[in-house]
Amino acid sequence: MKKQNLALISCLLFSSLSFAATDTGELKAGATLSELTEQYPVHWVSVEQVIQGLKSAPLNVGFDIDDTLLYSSPGFFHGKQKYSPESDDYLNKQEFWNEVSGGWDRFAIPKKSAIKLIKYHMERGDNIY
Repeated sequence: MKKQNLALISCLLFSSLSFAATDTGELKAGATLSELTEQYPVHWVSVEQVIQGLKSAPLNVGFDIDDTLLYSSPGFFHGKQKYSPESDDYLNKQEFWNEVSGGWDRFAIPKKSAIKLIKYHMERGDNIY
């Protein structure tokens, strides 16, 4: 375990010393270890606050499905129980992926906030992807 921690710290330190080139050729310093490990406060926003911020003309909007619009974790839990209860090997089985993408959407739970956002975007005439 100590070797793993040492390797992780070494990688983080190395990345904090690295530099990234911009389009202008200017070099910028990478992140420091303290910046990488700092815990920033979470600022929650409501659907209403998001809607208030969208006053512009119709938009193109895209949403991720898994665990953004739907809680899809129950399908993964079911797959783990069915194919490899003692490990994550189910993630390497084509049978699992065939089932999770071909009918196990019945295990997914829609998020109420996602329903409100999509309804709002549809009413505005936005393009949803």
